[in-house]
Amino acid sequence: MPDKKNQNQTTSNDENEKEPLDLTTEELKRQAEEYLNGWKRAKADYLNLQREMAREKLEWIEFSNFNFVQKLLPVLDSFQMLMPHIDQESEAGKGLLLVGQQIKNFLKEIGLEKIKTIGEKFDPSRHEAIEKRVSEEGETEENNNSIVKEEIMAGYLLNGKLIRPAKVIIE
Repeated sequence: MPDKKNQNQTTSNDENEKEPLDLTTEELKRQAEEYLNGWKRAKADYLNLQREMAREKLEWIEFSNFNFVQKLLPVLDSFQMLMPHIDQESEAGKGLLLVGQQIKNFLKEIGLEKIKTIGEKFDPSRHEAIEKRVSEEGETEENNNSIVKEEIMAGYLLNGKLIRPAKVIIE
C-alpha cells in the first residue's frame, strides 16, 4: 500500500506539470500570433533570397556572355571586313553571307547590339573620336555638337552595357 508521503509527492508533481498547460486563451492567441509573424518573416526572407539568387544567376550568365562576346569581336570584325569582297553570286559567297547572318542573329539573341555611328551626334560614352576633321565652313565645333562622319571600328553594347566604344571620325 502506498504511503501518504509518496501520494503527496505524486500530487505535487502533477500540479507542477499542469501549471504550464493552464495558459489563458489570450496568452495562447498571443503566442500563436508570434509564431505566425515569425513564419511570415521567414517566408518573406526566403522569397527575397530566391529573387536575389535568380538575379545573381542572370548576372553570372551575362558576365560569361560578356567575356565570350568580347573574345569573339575581333573575329566578327574580320568577317565584316571580308563581306565587301565576297562574290555574292557564287555558292561559296552565298554560304559565307548565310553564316554571317547566322552569327549576327545569334549575337543579337544574347543581347549584342551595334552602336549607331554615322550621322549620329557624338556621344563620348559610346564613341571614341580618333580624328576630328574641320567642318566645311572651316570651323571646328565643340565635341558636344560634333557629328560622326565615319566609322573606323564598330562599337557594341551587350544588354545595354558598353563592351567596346565605336572608333569614329567626327566633324
